[in-house]
Parts: sequence; structure tokens; C-alpha cells
Amino acid sequence: KYDVKVKDTNNNILSGTIEEQHLDNGGLYQITNGGFGSFDNSYTELLGLRSKITYDTFEFGNVEYIKYDSYFNMLDVNSKSNITVEGIGTDAIIAQWGFTWKNCNNIEVKNLTFNDYQEDACSFEGSDTGATTLDGLKTGRLWVHNNTFNIGKNGSDVSYEQDKHDGDGATDFKGLKNVTVSYNHYYKNHKTGLVGGDGKHHQANFTFHHNWYQENQARLPYGRQANMHMYNNFYDSSTGTNMQIHDGGYAFIENCYFKNTKKTFEIITNKTSQVPAVKSYNNIYDNSKYDSKYLDESILDSDISFETPYKNLLLTKSRTATITNDCLFGSSFDTDSTKFYYENNATKVTVMNSASELPTLIPTVAGSGKLNDYTTYSVTGEEEVVPAPVYDNTSIATYLDEDFSDSTMSITKTASTPENKGLYYKITDDIDSNDYNNVTVDNGRVKVYDNSGSDTTGDGASRTTNAYYMFDSGNYYSSGIVKYSLDIEVPVSSKWKIISFINNSNKELALYSDSSKHLAIRYDGSETAITTSVYTAGTYHVELEIDYSNNKLSLSVGENKATITNYTSGAIKGLLFTTSAGSARTYYFDNIKIAVNTNLKLGYQLGSYTNNNTKYNALRIIGKIEFNDIYTDLDDIESITMNIIIENANGVTTKTLNKDITNVYKSLKISNGTTITEIGDNLRYYYSVIKGITSSYSGYKIKASTTLNLKNGVKVECSGFVYEIK
Repeated sequence: KYDVKVKDTNNNILSGTIEEQHLDNGGLYQITNGGFGSFDNSYTELLGLRSKITYDTFEFGNVEYIKYDSYFNMLDVNSKSNITVEGIGTDAIIAQWGFTWKNCNNIEVKNLTFNDYQEDACSFEGSDTGATTLDGLKTGRLWVHNNTFNIGKNGSDVSYEQDKHDGDGATDFKGLKNVTVSYNHYYKNHKTGLVGGDGKHHQANFTFHHNWYQENQARLPYGRQANMHMYNNFYDSSTGTNMQIHDGGYAFIENCYFKNTKKTFEIITNKTSQVPAVKSYNNIYDNSKYDSKYLDESILDSDISFETPYKNLLLTKSRTATITNDCLFGSSFDTDSTKFYYENNATKVTVMNSASELPTLIPTVAGSGKLNDYTTYSVTGEEEVVPAPVYDNTSIATYLDEDFSDSTMSITKTASTPENKGLYYKITDDIDSNDYNNVTVDNGRVKVYDNSGSDTTGDGASRTTNAYYMFDSGNYYSSGIVKYSLDIEVPVSSKWKIISFINNSNKELALYSDSSKHLAIRYDGSETAITTSVYTAGTYHVELEIDYSNNKLSLSVGENKATITNYTSGAIKGLLFTTSAGSARTYYFDNIKIAVNTNLKLGYQLGSYTNNNTKYNALRIIGKIEFNDIYTDLDDIESITMNIIIENANGVTTKTLNKDITNVYKSLKISNGTTITEIGDNLRYYYSVIKGITSSYSGYKIKASTTLNLKNGVKVECSGFVYEIK
């Protein structure tokens, strides 16, 4: 028994009791007369039993029967994040109930079949339904995909809500942002989908793609106060109205297929002053009307705008046409590349099928039981033998990238060059009170200075400071191509020899400024000019590159560079920075690096990619690491990232992809459609695939590079390649 209250038509609230008895007829509840007096139709509301109970009033003596609200068959999930609900296999079924997600973020629902749901199959609700900015919407990032929504069934709410006999809604959304609904099969639904509960609800950034709407009655979807992108959907034999765009709804509908549909669009303003807008582009209408009851069929082949009350409405076959009013939250419908899917009149959607493919494609990929990990890649054309036919790139392994600490070590003026790793300072004359901390770390940079020649000890000598930075013996290199680089801040133009490169043979190798203040390489008593112009104060990037195989050395300062071809002095062990009497008294150095050419490569291979029974033209990007070159075991690798930039024909970046690679293989299996070749050697491979490579992207360029991080701190960066889509 429950204590309850009943409200009559005069809003008088009467108290009593109710006894709950489940009867056989559709889940009825029996209410006994508990002090209410006689029951009649004047009682309009039952309060206090359950939060959403409602009833139909009819009398049988002193007993009144009410039908329970089928909302009790919903599973409420409140204020949760990062949840995936996934059906495993091909027969995961939710029967006679559904989900209500309230104020939930980062939710994924996939691979489920919903049968006989009495209310909603999946309902998502945000709390900020009246938000007027995108940031004001706090709830979103939802992905509903690869599900089957069959018709609902409700035998309990029929007399209370007459349109619930087939369930209330397959997928409903209110007050949300950043929602994707894809690869679902909606079959014979009555109310298929809702975007915005009424004209007061605001929502933004909805995408519907690759869905199969089969024999549904309405709401495919019903959109209010939202910007929506519908592409590659198959609208198959709907019995009522397909899309209902009302009250500030904005729909860009492209590359869809409408088959045997009676009412393609319904566009109307009901409860708000905001006018809806639809843009139709590259769709196919197979025995379907392009118009709705509010639109004239003559617009099929021409662009048209409407006068009041539809003055902002545009239904057009031209993608480039614009509308006069902006989309919700200030975006510009489909023409603002920062907020939508197009840039320079080209789509940024990864997989965009042509509309003609959809009647064959969509039934094979949409719905539950079709989501799996079945992935194949087949090589096409003449590139069937090698795993990566294009390796036109170089790679650099950074073995040293110094981050200076505050620790420096002192050596006496008579000591020789240090041998151990570290930062040292050495004063060439007697140390007096002005000679403290001549080499210090200042905000991550090393500061080198002297006392400007003042003589406080009376010996007449100026003070010169030497700062040594010595490498670890593991970073001595005398083969291949090695690069040493650093940044240095120099004083106002003067003659100086700030940087000396300490080598095995103790032959002088230095960056030098002669009496005319020109920059030069000084090596073994000879000078080679880097630039004939006078240098000025500032910060310079200095890079020394030694090609040990050819005894070739180049030294660059900024954009200026000089080369010598007789270098035979072995590995560089460290650097010496020297102050100079009357000139370079104070300067800074930073960002000391050692980089070595290595054999990390990145190539590509053309082919086709099949995933979820869908075949795409594709580009496989393959990384190749030579065994024992930069690592000896897979456990040495911390992480691998592929960095991919896609540019349009005008050189503007349309997409940036950073994909973390988790698998490294000793061999790859390559299929050319008839045979499988296994490639295995002393190399390691990793790969990723970009699908959707089509001629419609002609002129686009795919720029790929890769970064490999080893656990010992070594970073390997490969310049990769540029592939232009023909």
C-alpha cells in the first residue's frame, strides 16, 4: 500500500491510500477507495506514487484502474561519462526496454538490436536545453552506431498517449552537442528520431550518415533548433514524412538516396520565429518527391528562395549556394570551414560514397551484427611485390637534446680538457672577488661571462672564461652523417672565437669571426668563409654536419653555410665556449643536440581496404625500421606516432591526423588478390591505412611523417613522403 494524493479539477488535493495489485490485463494497478470519496472523472492527477505515473479515468464501482506509464521500462543513467554499451556477437538484443542517458558525456552505443521497446530505445538528454552558445551546451560527444532499431510495442500507454503504440522513439536527443548517428538500421519505426524536444531546446553539431531507414513512418529525423549534416543515408520506402525540419532546424543533406518515399522533406515553423533551412546536394530521388507539402515541385531543377514566412529558406541542388540567416550558435551552415565539413568547396569527410552506391552498400553495412574487426588490404596495380614501393625520405635520430641543470664543475687553469660528461668552467688567470660564477645556468640557458678585464689582483691580466660542455662517450660518433646543433646569443659585432668543437685529434675546429667581423670555419690553421657580411647581435642557430664517409664537413649559422672536404679529425667529444678580451664578454648558449642519420623509413602502397564488408580505395602507409640500427629489441620502443597532413589543391590543410601505432611486426603479409606474399627479414614494420582515396580528391596531397621514441630518450623523426591524388 502507498500513501498517495489525488488532485481534482479545482486543484484540490485529497489524501488517501492505494493498494497495488498486478492484474492480468496489460499491467493494470488497482486503487481502492481510501478516503477519496466516490471516483469520477473529476480526478485529473495522481501524485506521490511514482515520479511519472499517469492514468486513464474510468469507473467500476468504487475501484478505478490506471495503466502504468511505460517509462518505468527505461534504464536511467545520470551524469556519467566514458561509457560504451556494446553487443557482443550478432545476436545481442535489448527487449521491451531502453536507455535514458541524462547529462552524460562520451557515450557509445553499438551493435545492439532493440525490440518491442515501450518508450524510447535510446534517449539522450542534456540539462542546458536553452543554451545560446556551443560552450553553453555541457553535454555531448555521443556516438550511436551499428545498431538495429526494430518497431516498438506498447500495450499500456495506448489510451494515455495515442502515438505510443509503436514505442515512443528509437533515438531521441535534447540539449546536446557533437552527436554522430551512423551505420544504424531503422526498421518500420513509427517515430524514428527526434533532435530537440520542442522549440525551446537547443542542440548543435549533429551528423547522420550511412543509416538505413526502411519502411519508417516519420522523424528521419525530426529536427528543431539544431544544425544537422545528413550524408550517405538510404531512405527506403518510408510510409510517411522522411525529414521534418522545423523551428530553426538547419539540414545539409547530401549524397543520399531516396527510394519510394512519399514526402521527402517537411519544412515548417511552428512555435518559434526561427525559420528552418534545408540544403539538398547530390541526392538521388528514385520514385520519390523532392518536395514536401510545403514546397512546390518546380524547385527540383532550380535554386529558389522563399518570401515571408520562408524568406530565409533555401532548398537547392547547388552546394555553393548560401542562405541569408546563420545557423544556430553563429555558424554559417555548411560554408564556414571552421565549423562544418567543407573547405574550399570540398568535403573533409573521410568516407563519402556516391549516392548511386547506397542501395547496394547500405544493407550490407548498416545494423547490428555487421560490426566486426574484419579488415583486409590488397595491393593493386604493379605494386604487388614489395611492401612499400616508395621510400623517398630521410630520418634523423636525436641522441642528445640537452636540458641544462644548475650544476657546473670547476677545473683549474692548468688542467687539460675534461673527459667526462658535464658542464665545466675554467678561469685562465688568477681568480679574484669579481670572478664568481663565471658559468651559470640562467632559465635553462648557459650563461658564460668574465670580469671585462678588470685587474683587482694587480697582476695586469684580463679575465677569460672557458666553458666546456662534454658529451657522454656513448655519444661519440665517427661514421655515417652526424649533426651537432645549438642556439647561441652573441654580443654586438666584434671579433671572436666563441665555439670550438673538441675532436679526437685535438685539431682546431671552430666557428670564428675574423678581424673584419666575418664568420668563418677555422680548421687546422685554415679559414673558410661562411659569410662575407658583418654579423650583428642576436640569437643564431649553429649547425655542424660531418659526413664521415666522405670526410666532408659543413658549418652553418642561420641561412649561411660553408663546406670543407678534408676533415679527418674523428668524433666530436664536446664544445668549448670562450670569452674574448675586449669583445665577447657575455653570451648564452642553449639547445645542444646530436642527431644521426638512421634507417627509419616511411613509404606508401596503393591498394584497396575492406572493413565491415565495405571496400575502399586506400593508401597504406608503412613504416620500416632496420634491425640493430637504432634498437635491438621491441621493448626498447616507447611509442610510435604517424603524423599525417591532408592538403587540398590550394595547399590549405584540411585535416591533420596523429595516429599512435601500437603494433610492430617482424613480417607483413601482402595480398594481390590471388596470392599472399609474406615478407620477413631483419626489419620491423608498422602500418596504417587511409581509406576513401578517390578521384574526387584530385590535386589533394597526403603528407606523412613519423616519430619514434625510444625508452633511452632517443627520438627518431622521419621526413616521410608526399603523395598527390591524381
